[in-house]
Amino acid sequence: MKDMKSSSILALGVLWLVIISSHPSSTQAQEVEDEREFDYARGSHMGPEKWGVMKKEWSACNNGTMQSPIDVSSRRVEMVVSSKKLYRNYKPCNATIHNRGHDIMLQWEGDAGSILINDTEYALKQAHWHSPSEHTINGRRYDMELHLVHLSIDNKIAVIAVLYNIGKPNRFLSKLAVNISAMIDQKGRHGHCGIIDPKEIQMSSRRYYRYIGSLTVPPCTEKVVWTISKKIRTVSKDQVKLLREAVHDYAENNARPIQPDNKRDILFYENEREFDYFRGGPIGPEKWGEIKKEWSLCSYGTMQSPIDMLSERVEKVLTFYKLNRNYQPSNAILNNRGHDISLKWEGDAGSVLIDHTEYALKQAHWHTPSEHTINGRIYDMEIHLVHLSVDNKVAVIAVLYNIGLPNNFLSKLEVNLTSMIDQKGKSVVSGIIDPKEIEMSRRRYYRYVGSLTVPPCTEGVVWMISRKIRTVSKDQVKLLREAVHDDEREFDYVKSSGKGPEKWGKLHKEWSACNKGNMQSPIDLSNKRVEVVHKSKKLLRNYKPCNAIIFNRGHDIEVSWEGNAGSIEINGTIYALKQAHWHSPSEHTINNKRYSLELHMVHRSTNPSSKHQIAVIGVLYKIGKPNPFLSKLGRNITSLVKRENEHRHHGVIDPQEIHMSRRRYYNYIGSLTVPPCTEGVIWTISKKVRTVSLAQVKLLREAVHDHAEKNARPLQPDHKRGIQLISP
Repeated sequence: MKDMKSSSILALGVLWLVIISSHPSSTQAQEVEDEREFDYARGSHMGPEKWGVMKKEWSACNNGTMQSPIDVSSRRVEMVVSSKKLYRNYKPCNATIHNRGHDIMLQWEGDAGSILINDTEYALKQAHWHSPSEHTINGRRYDMELHLVHLSIDNKIAVIAVLYNIGKPNRFLSKLAVNISAMIDQKGRHGHCGIIDPKEIQMSSRRYYRYIGSLTVPPCTEKVVWTISKKIRTVSKDQVKLLREAVHDYAENNARPIQPDNKRDILFYENEREFDYFRGGPIGPEKWGEIKKEWSLCSYGTMQSPIDMLSERVEKVLTFYKLNRNYQPSNAILNNRGHDISLKWEGDAGSVLIDHTEYALKQAHWHTPSEHTINGRIYDMEIHLVHLSVDNKVAVIAVLYNIGLPNNFLSKLEVNLTSMIDQKGKSVVSGIIDPKEIEMSRRRYYRYVGSLTVPPCTEGVVWMISRKIRTVSKDQVKLLREAVHDDEREFDYVKSSGKGPEKWGKLHKEWSACNKGNMQSPIDLSNKRVEVVHKSKKLLRNYKPCNAIIFNRGHDIEVSWEGNAGSIEINGTIYALKQAHWHSPSEHTINNKRYSLELHMVHRSTNPSSKHQIAVIGVLYKIGKPNPFLSKLGRNITSLVKRENEHRHHGVIDPQEIHMSRRRYYNYIGSLTVPPCTEGVIWTISKKVRTVSLAQVKLLREAVHDHAEKNARPLQPDHKRGIQLISP
C-alpha cells in the first residue's frame, strides 16, 4: 500500500513537471529566443565595449589597433590618382538568405565571382546589412550600409561597403523583400533565394576609399582590406525597417561604434579611368595630350574638335544633293565605356556616301551636354554616329538635342540603358537596331574637317552636324548621365526627388534645421506683418573692387571675391563681403508676389564672438532692361554653361556696381536658404525692384542645367518673427 502511495506521488510529480515544461512563462521563452553571443546595446553585458572580454579569441575587439569601422575624414584622407577602376568580376549564382540574429545575410553557395585588389583575387562569399551605417564620412552617419565579404585562397578578407540614404527604394533589396519578410523573428532560419546576380548591387568602381581594418563583428579579425564606395545610394524607409524587423533584436541599430583610426593610411581613389572631363583635374581635357605619347594631338593638334559653328565663320554652300544615307537594320550591342554609352553594330548597318567615298556605320554614342555649339550655344545632348571607310578614314554625323519630347530612338533602348547604370565595361545585346530610326536633317548640315573628341584625338575626321535640333526628355538625358557618372549633387530643388527641399533636413544630421528650424528663410514680406521703422541713416556699404572667381556650383552661379571686397555695417558690427549668387525665380516674395530673379550677397562677421555671424543682402529683379552688372559677367557665365564644378577667373569685379536701395529695405532674422539652413542670419532685402532681361535669367538657368526649372526654395513659415521695413 505504501509502495502504491509512493508511486502515485511520483506519477503526479512527473505529470506536474510535464505541465510546467509545456507551458513556459513568457519570460522563459524570451530568454531562450534572445540567446545571442553578442549585441549592439551599449552598456549591456554583451554590448560592443564588452566584446573583447567575452571570449579570449575576441580580444582584438578591445585590444586591436586596426579596428573598424572608422570615420573617413577628409582631413585624414590621401588622394590617389589611378587609371585603374575597382575590378569586379561578379556572376549570377545560387544563394540562400540567413537570419543570423544580429543581421540578415545573403550567402552565395557557388562561384559568384570575385574582385581583384593589388593582384590578389578575392572570391565573393556573402553580403549583409547594417543600419545605420557603421562607417561615417566626415562625421556623418548614413541610414544603411551594405558589406560584401570576400575571401582569398589564403583566407585573407576584403570587404566592399556601400552607404545608403533614405530615398527611392533600392532595386536589389526589392528583389529580396519576400525572402527577407519570411525571416522575420526567425533567428537561425535560412531560405533559398534562387539565382542572385551580385552585379545588380550598384556601386561606384571609380571613386572609393581604401584602408586596412577589421571585421566589425566578433572576433574583429584585423588586416581586412576595406573598400568604401564614394557614391551614396538610396534605400526606402520601409526597406530599412524590414531589415530591422527581420532581425528583431530589440535594438535600434546593428552598427558598431566608430573606432580610433590610430593614424592609419586612408586612401581615396579617384579618376580611375584613363581620362575624364573634369577641367583642372589630373586627367581632364587639358591634360589628355600629356597622359600618353600617342595622345599628343589632343594638346598640340591644329584641327581639333569640337568647335563652335559661328555664323560669321560659316560658308554657305547651295546644293541639290542631300546627305546620302544607306542604313539598314543590324544586330547591335550596348556598351558602358565608362565615359559614355555606345551602341555598336555587329554586322552591316549600312553606310553614308561623302565625296564619292563610302563610310560604313560602326557605332553611335552620346554626349551630355553637346560638344559642338552653334553661335556659342550649348545644347542638352549630342549623338555621334561614327563611320569608317575601307582605308580607315573616319566620318562622324552629329545630331544636337534640346530638352523637350522624349527621343523615340532612345526610348527603345531605355530598359537596356537602365541595366547598365554604374556598370562600366558591361555589354548588353540589344537585338536588331535600325539606324534609320535616328532622325536627322539630310538637307541642311554643317561640314568641316576636325578630330575625334576623345583621346587619341585623331585628326582628319570628316564632321557633319545636322542643322535641325531634335528633342530628348530630361529623364533620358539623366539616364545617360547616371549610366556613366556619379551624381554627387547633395541636394536639389525638385519636389519628391529624394533630395528636394522637403527632404533637406533628413539628408544630413547637420542639415536638420532645414526641416525643424523655426527661423527659416525665405519668407513672404507681407504689409500685414511688416513694422515700418523710420530712419534717416542709410545702409552703410563700404565695398571696393577686388579679384573674383565665377563658379558653377551645380545649383547656382556664384561670384566669389578672393581678397578684400569691402563690407557693410549693421548695428555696429562689420560684415565682410564674401560672395554673391542668384536664384530664379526670387526666393523672397513681397505680398505673395514672386519676382523673376533674386541676388544674394553673403557677408561674414569680422568678429568671431558676434551674435550673428552671417548677413545677406537680397536684391529682387523683374523682367525688363538688361542688368548692367550681369552683362559684364555674361561671357564667363556663358563659358560655364553646363560645366558643373568649373570656375573662371574673371579679374577685378566691383561690388559697388550692384545697384540696390540703401534707404528703403526690409530687415529680419532668418536662415541660409540652402543646406545646412543655418539660422541667425541677418537678412536685408532692398525694397526697390531692379530689372534683368529674360535672356540673362535664361542664361543663369542654362548655366546650372540641374534639370530643375528653378533654384528657389519654397516659402517658410515666419512664426511671427519681427519684420521691419526701414524707410526715411
